[in-house]
Amino acid sequence: MEAGLRRHQIWDEGPPIEVEVHRTIIDFTRQRSEAQQAANSERQTAKFQRPSCQVYSPKTVAISAAVAASLLEKKIDPIYPARATENHVSGTVVLRATISAEGRVEELGVVSGPTLLQQAAVHAVRQWTYRPYLLDERPVRLETTIKVVFAPHPQQKF
Repeated sequence: MEAGLRRHQIWDEGPPIEVEVHRTIIDFTRQRSEAQQAANSERQTAKFQRPSCQVYSPKTVAISAAVAASLLEKKIDPIYPARATENHVSGTVVLRATISAEGRVEELGVVSGPTLLQQAAVHAVRQWTYRPYLLDERPVRLETTIKVVFAPHPQQKF
C-alpha cells in the first residue's frame, strides 16, 4: 500500500471501491482525451472553412461614363445658350457627377469645357435620372463622368 493513500474496500456490495475509483479515472481520462481530439479536429476543419462574415459594400462606387449612360432613364437636352450661338462656340462639357442610390443627380462639378456652355450643361444634367446601380443586390451611390456635347444645329451658320 502506498504511503498516504487509503484503500477502502466494501466486500458485500460488489467490487472493492478502489476498483470503482480506478474505472472512474479511466473513463474520465478517456472522455477528456476524446473531447480534446474532437476539439483539435474542429480546429483543423475550421482552418479550411471560409469564415462567415458580412461582405463589405462600399457606400460609393466609381463607374465608367458608358455604364452610367446605360443606366440613364430620363435625359433632358441642354438649351444651347444664345451667347454661345452668337460667338460660334461649340464643344464638350465634361462633368463629374455623384448619383444617389435612388438614381438622382446629387452633386455636379465641371471638369472641362467651354465656359459659355458649362452652366447649360449643369442645368440639364441636374434633371437627369438613372436606374439604381445594384451591388450585391443593393443600390449604391455612383461617381462617374458625364460628357455633354454641344454641336451647332445644321440650320445654324457659323
